[in-house]
Amino acid sequence: MPHAYTEDQLVEQPAIGLFAEFGWATVSALEETFSATGCCRVCCRGRRI
Repeated sequence: MPHAYTEDQLVEQPAIGLFAEFGWATVSALEETFSATGCCRVCCRGRRI
């Protein structure tokens, strides 16, 4: 059984909620892979997340 006190529940989700209150778009990159086909748009210079 997963523990209720995880980094996701204590840090990530509250931060995502706060960003949503600011009107910012968010993306979960928990399962993102770092390769030529999957890099959450941070591997390319000049592109912003």
